[in-house]
Amino acid sequence: MSALLRCVALLGLLIVFPSAAHDLTPCQEKRKAVLEVVNKGTPSASWNKELVTLAKSSAINSECNHWQYNILYALSGSQYPTADYRRWLFAQLDVVEPQELDTLAPKTLDFVFADQQQGQSIKPEEWKRVVEAVVRMPAEDIAAVPAALSRHTEQRPNKNDEKQVKQSAKTLALQLNELSNLVDSERLGTPSLNNSEWLRVMLKAIAVRQPELMTDYYLQRGVQLEAPLYLLKPITRYYRYIIKNNRDELLPGAEQALIQLFEQLSLDGKPLSANTESTLALLVRDLEEVAASRPEVQQKLDTMRERYAFLRE
Repeated sequence: MSALLRCVALLGLLIVFPSAAHDLTPCQEKRKAVLEVVNKGTPSASWNKELVTLAKSSAINSECNHWQYNILYALSGSQYPTADYRRWLFAQLDVVEPQELDTLAPKTLDFVFADQQQGQSIKPEEWKRVVEAVVRMPAEDIAAVPAALSRHTEQRPNKNDEKQVKQSAKTLALQLNELSNLVDSERLGTPSLNNSEWLRVMLKAIAVRQPELMTDYYLQRGVQLEAPLYLLKPITRYYRYIIKNNRDELLPGAEQALIQLFEQLSLDGKPLSANTESTLALLVRDLEEVAASRPEVQQKLDTMRERYAFLRE
């Protein structure tokens, strides 16, 4: 068939079925209706109620869920009541498909820490539902929960924006310990992660925002890690920050973690990758710069170079 005939045939189909190209699926229709309310509405108690009614009219599922998150974003941080929605949101953690939890669980936590009406902290009954959600989550998705918790926890050594409400590092440690306890009963994810797998997932998730807590966990349980190389960048970055900013109160833990990591790398005996060599070179460079005015740092660097050959290469 020639190109001209194909065009004529296609045009004929569009004439016979003029609405086919414009039909919307039920999901698309729902999304369109929701977006009209979200985009045209003005924040108010009645607007909140309308959005909550729309949300509760359909279950959250992986095939048609994007518009549900449009509502969640619209209600997040609202100055008007959203108590019914918050309760409904946590109830969804019990019933959604497991593959949806890697999005819904962290977004639910985001909502909590923006909730100006019901309090910006997790209530005990809500935390219980988060834990049960982790039990059902696919193992490869579990990192989403500690990452979200870390994001909403006060950060050290940097100071937070005073306007941003966050939970304490102590609270985060208690939460992570409770999730860790699921390992013993083989309930941490589906299939369940073992101690080494969980430690790897958790440390990677909190490394950037919670370096102090990361080093504490690593010092306590690092021997369980089979390949801790992925911690080299966050641990050296934290150590460099402390040295460069003269934060001596944080130095003992960070230095101990650095030495423990170097010992594990030495025992590994494998050739270093270019990325690893670059990370170590950055550490040495920063220490050399500080050592020019601080003899004690030069002494630390000399001792490390003498002990670990990969710092001399």
